[in-house]
Amino acid sequence: MGLDDPRVQTALFGVFGPAALAFAATLIAALAFKAAREPGETGPVPRAGLGAAVGLAGAFVLANLGLDGIPDAMPVAAADWALPIVALAGIVAGVDALVSKGKKRHVVRWLGRLAIVVALVLGPMARPRQNFWEGAEIAAWIGGAAVWMLLAFAATDRTASRSSPRGFAVVAMALAGGLVPVIFGAGVTVQSQIAGAVAAAAGGIVAAALLVRKSIPPLQATGTVVVAWLAVMLALSWQFVAEMAWWEFGVVASIPLLVAAVDLIPGLRGLSDFKRLVIRLGVVIATTAAVSGQHVSGLIEQLGGGSSDPYGDYYDSL
Repeated sequence: MGLDDPRVQTALFGVFGPAALAFAATLIAALAFKAAREPGETGPVPRAGLGAAVGLAGAFVLANLGLDGIPDAMPVAAADWALPIVALAGIVAGVDALVSKGKKRHVVRWLGRLAIVVALVLGPMARPRQNFWEGAEIAAWIGGAAVWMLLAFAATDRTASRSSPRGFAVVAMALAGGLVPVIFGAGVTVQSQIAGAVAAAAGGIVAAALLVRKSIPPLQATGTVVVAWLAVMLALSWQFVAEMAWWEFGVVASIPLLVAAVDLIPGLRGLSDFKRLVIRLGVVIATTAAVSGQHVSGLIEQLGGGSSDPYGDYYDSL
């Protein structure tokens, strides 16, 4: 197999490259900011979260460029907006991680997130809006998408603030990896491979966080990238663009809120961090399995060449 073989490209840009990039970014930032802090200072280094945030967004960009190519300078198709929106989320997350604690950081974080919301509703949502929506439907869909994103950002903040960095990254890894079959089943084939890259990158963050232990702060900034990626996937996978069923769409959209709800249940607040992580993982695994389960066999058949589809082996059709 040469470097131009589709299988090699998938392994390089869909697994190993993103994982290595996120691992290196997380580890280097944690060590660099830890070395630069004041003598005697202990505990997490606030700016050390920069590596995980930028590493995850950078991994998405790497996978997108390697597997899907460079989008048009002025995106026209909905899929062309995926890269610039997640890249914008990486910039917002990076600035968030660099800003000092307090009210200023919250203002910067939420202004940046509002910019991401605007990019989503004016980007990938614009095409289906023009083709399928009329009158009040436009305001309802645009408003609903904006409200959902803001709620998802807030929910992810809550999960990140109550999780260790590695615990949050494990949840993100399970989320992205668990959605690969349903994204593939919706017909957004390349984006399903890129979802695998996001999962691999989250795994790289887990590995780095295990090495630097308690140097990395809670990953709210990285949560910005996770929500932006999930929003783009929903925008590309619903029935207006692809073939995701409405109930699948609803379950996927609910996942950040359901995970955050774990910390709202009174009986669970006194549990250890590990036990709450297990419960969060259980929520993610159950919900992603519900939407992805029926698509797993089709994905395996396509990748292995055993499908009755006229294209046969997916890789041979590339």
